[in-house]
Amino acid sequence: MKWNLHQVSAIILALTVLALVPTIVDTGLASAYHFKSRFYIDKWVSEKTINKEQFEDAHFAATNANRLDTRNPHYQLTLVKILEWGAYSQIMPMDIQTANELYQTAIESRRFWPNAYADYAYNLAFYQEDIERAWPYLMQGLRYGGNSPEVLRQAMAVGFFSWNRLTFQQKAKILMITEKAFLSVSSLRTSLFQLAGQYQLKSVVCTFLLQRSVNFSANEREQLALSMCKQDPNQNATRLAQAQGSIV
Repeated sequence: MKWNLHQVSAIILALTVLALVPTIVDTGLASAYHFKSRFYIDKWVSEKTINKEQFEDAHFAATNANRLDTRNPHYQLTLVKILEWGAYSQIMPMDIQTANELYQTAIESRRFWPNAYADYAYNLAFYQEDIERAWPYLMQGLRYGGNSPEVLRQAMAVGFFSWNRLTFQQKAKILMITEKAFLSVSSLRTSLFQLAGQYQLKSVVCTFLLQRSVNFSANEREQLALSMCKQDPNQNATRLAQAQGSIV
């Protein structure tokens, strides 16, 4: 039987498609698992609650997404976020080795991804209590995403949490970030107020922002007085005079 060029080409194409079917199926399944795990993360962020059944379902989905597509950095970060939620809710201890491997692999895949750097800094600071390792990653996140609300929020969280272990220069860097956050979108400003209150640093941040408020609009100064500085409005002048010494 003689084959013409058209028939040979058709056979080659069919064989190629058949060879690709497993990869296509795996990619589709990985995507489905990924969206399921992301659904849970968004739900937990929104509702501020998580239970063991949800965690196990999300962990199963994220693990399978990463298993089916081991080179996707989004799947890697989603899996480590699930691990962090499990540790945060005390459902499962943080798997430090796995977390480090996932973050480092994701960063290796996308060296200019600011969120990966900032999120890894957060993990190192909060779950591994290693601000010395966290700080360089935080700076890389700010280098590549210095205007990203997500990166700025992580920077404030890491900085406030580790405040007593920071150097003078590091504290100054975090305070400069608070100014950028205060002048940014309302959601980031709200995060600034919440984080400063959570870590009992409202007085410090208020003093610094008062010092910088000469360049603020009237509305921004009013917002500062009503939020960050509202607890001690009569002490604002004293805080301003002591601003330099308050950040050490």
